Amino acid sequence: MIRKINQQSGVSLYFIIIVMAILLAMALGINNFLIGRIKMIEGIEDSLSAFYAADTGAEWMLYNTTSTRPYCQFDELSTSTANKSIVVSCASTPPACLDDFCITSIGKFNTASRAIRVEK
Repeated sequence: MIRKINQQSGVSLYFIIIVMAILLAMALGINNFLIGRIKMIEGIEDSLSAFYAADTGAEWMLYNTTSTRPYCQFDELSTSTANKSIVVSCASTPPACLDDFCITSIGKFNTASRAIRVEK
């Protein structure tokens, strides 16, 4: 009796392995993309807090610089807590400022740092 040998045995196994490898590569690519986006979103919260800290420093310096004293009362002020710091500098001379009055406020929160510059 002559036996017919099936020449296609194992082809489906190779095909499944190739499909699984392609799906794994796609899943790893999507995972890498999403992890990067999640880290960026986590940093936005710190960035916003740093911006608000800088804004607070600029507003504080503007409040202390009234119309009766149009120039800076303080050259630089700074304050800090456990994870937040504010450094505000005020200048009324041309090397630091193009106009006759400017305030630079830098807010830091955790690892984020943001700055605001106000000119008159």
